[in-house]
Amino acid sequence: MIEIKRVYLNNEEKNDFLELMEKCLTPQTRSWLEWKYLKNPYNVSLGNKPFIFGAFDGKKLVGIRPFMLQQIIYKNNKYLVAQPCDTAVDPEYQGKGLFKKMTLKAIEEAENMNINFFFNFPNANSEPGNLKMGWEILQNKNESFLFDNFGKLVKSQTNNFLVKGIGNILSYHYNKKRKIMKKHKINNLNNIKHIHNVDVNFFDDSFEYLWKIKNFNKIRISREKEYLVWRYNRDDKNYDCVTLNDNNELRAYAILSFSDRWKVNELQIVDFNYIHLNDFIDLIIYIITEYKFDLINIDTSTDEDVFNALKNLGFYERRSTILKHIMPNRHILIRDLKTNCLKNIFSNIGNWQLRLSDHDVY
Repeated sequence: MIEIKRVYLNNEEKNDFLELMEKCLTPQTRSWLEWKYLKNPYNVSLGNKPFIFGAFDGKKLVGIRPFMLQQIIYKNNKYLVAQPCDTAVDPEYQGKGLFKKMTLKAIEEAENMNINFFFNFPNANSEPGNLKMGWEILQNKNESFLFDNFGKLVKSQTNNFLVKGIGNILSYHYNKKRKIMKKHKINNLNNIKHIHNVDVNFFDDSFEYLWKIKNFNKIRISREKEYLVWRYNRDDKNYDCVTLNDNNELRAYAILSFSDRWKVNELQIVDFNYIHLNDFIDLIIYIITEYKFDLINIDTSTDEDVFNALKNLGFYERRSTILKHIMPNRHILIRDLKTNCLKNIFSNIGNWQLRLSDHDVY
């Protein structure tokens, strides 16, 4: 008989978790597992224990439904939330409703704790199941892309010879890096600081302070020092940081990482913010100039000013005619637990500020 219960990641459970990851998703390391689910600073809210649920056949872990804890800030209030991620069921046990059973168990326990809601960015396989269990769609996840090798992206996503040929032709239209470099100059170059392979000791309270000034009335993930030190201290990823300062005060920043998930050299702007939009555009032009890439990806779902500025610069949105056929569509989902009178506020995407780094995988 299958039993659904909390998983605390003892040594045997760690091995079973990683085995399921290799079977069903992407192979991962023990250090990744411990970083993501055991070293998370918000585990302290749950007695320093991870919020993970498993399906057990006897002592064998055959399904996992883990949640990454995060802290949402809205005005002067803080809310503990959980993001479901890395869900997997052993192929031999699929079709038995384990995904639903693990999720319902998580909802039951979360409602008895101080977790206020779940939010996530599910793939096409798990989204329907989430919606049946009370999740709501906040918005289509939308990103802005700048290309320097559009044809390479098309080739990586299709085996259709005709489509590949069309991709090569469209490259003349979509590749905008060099045009931007010729047309735009950086106005505040002397105020820009560029840190490669950023050390976690670099992070301080100035990041959260900037967010508090810029987005006090928005729902957002905390950028407190303890969270940033944990978030960017990964063995499997390196991050760069570009900042713009004025009289030693942080005015704009961007945190960057490379990915080959689409078999191209993708430069991801995983986090950013700014006081004045012009300062951030200076950082973008600097990044375009300094880095070699096939494409740049930045989440502009909830920042209309940045979306419009980047569009004018030469970026394309994920929902554009061509890109929506190449890149799978994703939604941002939310599942309320106990926000009560604030539910209408949290369920309105116009009240949010989200970045790629708020998603667990970046």
